[in-house]
This record gives sequence, structure tokens and C-alpha cells, in this order.
Amino acid sequence: MLFRSIGLAQLLGGAGDASALARALGNLLAHRHAQAGGDPAATEAVRASAQAVAEADAQGHACWPVGAGLSADEAAALIAQLQRSPVVQTELPTALMAQARAAHTAPPAPASAPWPQTDELSLRPLVLDAQGRLYTQRYWQAECALAARWAQWQCAAPLVDDLAHAATVLDRWFPRPHAGLDAQRTAVALCLLRPAVVLSGGPGTGKTTTVVRLLAALTQLAPALEVALVAPTGKAAARMQESVRQQLPALGLDAAAQARLPTQARTVHALLGIGADGIKPRHDHEHPLSADLVIVDEASMLGLMLAARLFDALKPGARVLLVGDHHQLASVESGIVLATLARTQSFSAATAQALAALGAPVAPEAVDADDDAALGSRDAVIWLTHSHRFAAAGPIARLALAIHGGEAAEVLAALHADDGADHAEVQAMGAGDVGALVDAALAGYAPYLDAVRAAADPATAFAAFERYRLLCAMRVGARGSVAVSAAIDQRVRAALEVGANASWYHGRAVIVTRNDAALGVFNGDIGVCWATPGAGLRVHLRRPDGQWRTVAPARLDACEDAWALTIHKSQGSEFDAVDVVLPERPTRLVVRELIYTAVTRPRKRLRVWSSDEVLAAGIAARTVRHSGLNARVHEAILARTRSGGETLPGCDGSGDAGRAA
Repeated sequence: MLFRSIGLAQLLGGAGDASALARALGNLLAHRHAQAGGDPAATEAVRASAQAVAEADAQGHACWPVGAGLSADEAAALIAQLQRSPVVQTELPTALMAQARAAHTAPPAPASAPWPQTDELSLRPLVLDAQGRLYTQRYWQAECALAARWAQWQCAAPLVDDLAHAATVLDRWFPRPHAGLDAQRTAVALCLLRPAVVLSGGPGTGKTTTVVRLLAALTQLAPALEVALVAPTGKAAARMQESVRQQLPALGLDAAAQARLPTQARTVHALLGIGADGIKPRHDHEHPLSADLVIVDEASMLGLMLAARLFDALKPGARVLLVGDHHQLASVESGIVLATLARTQSFSAATAQALAALGAPVAPEAVDADDDAALGSRDAVIWLTHSHRFAAAGPIARLALAIHGGEAAEVLAALHADDGADHAEVQAMGAGDVGALVDAALAGYAPYLDAVRAAADPATAFAAFERYRLLCAMRVGARGSVAVSAAIDQRVRAALEVGANASWYHGRAVIVTRNDAALGVFNGDIGVCWATPGAGLRVHLRRPDGQWRTVAPARLDACEDAWALTIHKSQGSEFDAVDVVLPERPTRLVVRELIYTAVTRPRKRLRVWSSDEVLAAGIAARTVRHSGLNARVHEAILARTRSGGETLPGCDGSGDAGRAA
């Protein structure tokens, strides 16, 4: 069936025609409803509901709450009509699920394979769950599968048995000169105890350092462990690989230990073997991955479908570590996985005791053994809160904290503060016009242009280019990245004395917009066009290992100017100085998470080009995505707990290839 093979976002295409195609989908399902003998009176309800689901998907929601904006009676009538439709599958009501739990049996969910099994009902394109959420079949199955897998993983055995020995190993990487809480050590210790862990922290809080030291500890504690490093995008995977490789020399490991460390990072798609059609992965529960531990960087970019596929492909006894910042932007694809899983941090008494034995005590207020509300994330989440990039009391750190807290007045006061310095660390520039933006960008890129004029090598010039970036909230529009990049490009051409008709020129900075495995370039890769004597113009793209991928310009048919980037494209990057450009008027696309991501990109200096009205409205708006994942995780874990917490194959540690002796 169509709805089991592709997502509605794929079906709908671009956002510009989403509404028209949503209406077409509504008409299609209404026609199918009538053909299947559905109640004629419910035809219009099916049409409108299918359209609402499609539009919700285009906005990143995993489902549509039936009756949103309707009265209770109207919502109840709509649900009753959908329940009778032959194109709608109805989930077991909550009462029946409770009855199943009382009988010490799990709710009707898959057993051997977490992915829901196909039957005649699952051929129906829409699913109405017990809480009145309407899904496409595809997203409902993905949510159920991910929740079942997450619950299943909670029963797995610790990676180590000898906690005293493990604590000694951790002492090498996290010395204990004084008593106190060390979140990085706690994160590593938790990974030794729990099979599925979420490590969330803001920019500069040491997430990569924690991952690298975890890998180093595993060379002693579980040397046979096969580790896979992955990220949702090619660019994020490249940054992860580069960061890990940069930190390895400082570890002081011997040659044998270094040889056991993973240094290659791939995309999640590449790991799972998902082809260009994005449908059937090479690895799933029937053909699991060989990896004993999968570490996913920039996990906030994980959409629901990709996360479900990843967990479905883990072998019994395998472990997973999700690394990211749950305060940053949600995934481009539908769903909100990391933010759902990382929303609370709490520990059971038993886990807190084990962490203490590993020299990683947790705060007493974080121990909460009885609160079912935290069941989904208990013993699975650790937050890093101390920033090593920004001074604890520095302007950027304070600004980020105020944005995260929704304190618009404090944000505006900080940006408008006059500290008497010509180069304030944070500064409001007002809305400004495009000409002023271009002037600011030319000043920011001046060291790069100087390097281009001096005929320095491309590596030196690229390093200068990476010290500054202009970030736009939007891609299109007068203040969007495309238009602003074009305006900057005109000025750059004049500064470098390049003809207006030249497609490529010495010093042009570009960003790749589509993966090309044959060419060895990825969406988000940034490079510079450089003239080499005897070879002409070549585009130099930096590899994760520090080497360069050199490509003829004619072969890069999917790229554009990189003078201005969207904030989305900058996620995971950092620069010395950043100019942030917001649109002229408030828009639903400018939300707190977007602004937070933007202001945490610079190391030293930030300027915000926005009216106070637009900035305040953006800080007040939060990303809201409809999802049932939190409730399903809670239900799955609660059901497993009340049924005796049965141990599934491989969860007793017998199938864990990496378990330490």
C-alpha cells in the first residue's frame, strides 16, 4: 500500500504545494471510503481528517489530534465517524490495554519483532489510536515500534560486572581530586550500566569529549566491542569523525588500544543500508547490524521513521547512545524523538547506587524511584550543563540561558546593553536593510578575501572563511539566505575584480546541496573554488580526516553560494563571529529553538539583525509537534514492568558480544 511505503511528506513534496496535495489526499481517501461501503454520512469527515493528517505531517507532526479546535461533542462525533470507516484502523481502547496489563500480559504489540505485524487491518491507510490521535499507518507503526524497542532495552544487563575495576578505569579519564558531581563521568558510567542512553547538552558542554573518553574506557573494559559512529546527515557524520580524530592523540593510548578505536563515521542511512528510495533498509530485526554499540551524534536531527528503523536493526544485546541537544531545532522529518526521550533526568535508587559505586554520584533530588511520569527516561538520560565554549558568566552564555527560559525582556536588554566597547560580544543591530547586512558580511569575510588576494593555499583561505558566518532564519525572501548570498556574491566579485558573467571564479565559497556518493560529497559540505597553475579552477572540500576532496566545478551540479547559510544548515557548527538575520515580520517558522541554535553558534561575537518585535515573538513561540511517543514509551515500559519485566532473548547478557568478563 502507498501509505506503508512512503510518508506523506514525500507524497506532498515541497511545502508550497502541501495544501493542494493534502486536499487531493483527502479526496482520494474519501473516494476509497465510499468504494469500500463506508457510511456515506462519514465521507466528509474522512476527507477532512485525511487532509488534516497530511497537513500536520507537512508541518513535522507525527499525528493529528482529532477534534483539535472542536468542542468535546463535535470531537466525539468525529471520532465515532472515523471508527466506522473502512479506511481507518482503530487501536485497542485504553480500557482493553489496562485489562491486558491486569492479566499480566503485554498489550497487543509485537513480540519477536517490534515492528507491528501486517494483517488485514494494517492495510488501512489511517490509524486512530486510543487517545484520539490520527496517524498514517506508517507513522503509527514507527511510533509503536520505537516505544517497544525502548522498553525492551530497559531489561538488558549492564556492560560490566566489576564496578570497582570499572571505577578505577574511569579514574584515568575523569580524575577525582575532590568530591562533587561530574556529569561527563556520570554519562560514561551510565553507558556502562544501561543499554540505551541519551546524552544531551548545549554547545561546548563536552559531548564529544565524553564520547571519546567513553571509547577510551571501552578499550579496557570491553575490548571486543564493535562500535559504530553515525549521524543523521553526511555533514554531521563528517564533523563527528573530525572531532573524534582531533581528540584521540591527547588520550595517550598505546598502539593496540588506538587500533581498537572507531575513527570512521557514517550516516544512519549508510549504516542501515537504506537506498535512494528510502524505503527498504538492508538491516532490520531479521537482518540486524553487527555493531554492539551504536553512537548517534546530532540525534536531535533524527526523525521518527529513521529512529524506528535504527532501533529495529539493533541486534539483541546491542547498545545505543544518542548524543545531541534537545533544546535545539527538531528534525526536518516528522517526529520529535530526542526532545521526547530527554525531557526529564531521573534515576532509580538501584541505578543511583551503582553510579555511586562507579565514582559518579548523582544529586539526591535526581533520585526518584516511584514517579511513573518519568518512567520513559528514568535511568536513561544525562544532561551536560556546564559550557566549556563560553565563560559561565559570559554574555553569550547568559543570552542562551535567557532564550532557553523564554525571557524575552532579558534577551533584549542584553543585546541592547552599551558596555562602551566597539566590539561587544553580543549586540543588537536593529532590523537593518540588505545593504547593511552585506556591508557587515564583507567586513566579516575580509580576512578570507585577503587570503584569496594573497594567493594563499586553499587550506589557509578555508580556515579564514570558517571563522565567520552570516546566518539567516529563512531560505527564501528578501532576508533569506539565497537572496542575501546573491547580494554578497555581487560585492565579493567586485572586490576580487571578477566578471559578473563568470559562473565560477577564484575564491567563490559554495555549499553542496545534495549527496553524491560517487563524487564523495555530501549535502552541507562547504568548499572554496581555487585556481591552481596548470590545473585551472577546482573546488576544494575539506574531508573529515583533514584531507581535501578536489572536484572540477563542472561536476558540482548541486551547489550554491555559501556566503549566507540558514540556521538549520549551521546546526552542529561553530564560528568565531556570527551575524544572525531574522525576517522583517513575525512568522511561525521563527521559534525559540531556532533562535537558541543561532546564538550558540559563535565562540566570541554575536550580532542579531532583527526588530525587537520579531525577536520577542520568536522567543515566545515554542516548537510544538504532535506525537504520542512519550505516552507509548510510558505504556510499553509500564506494561513490561507490571508483567514481571520479562527478559527477552539477548537481554540477559548471554547474547552480548561486548560484555566485559
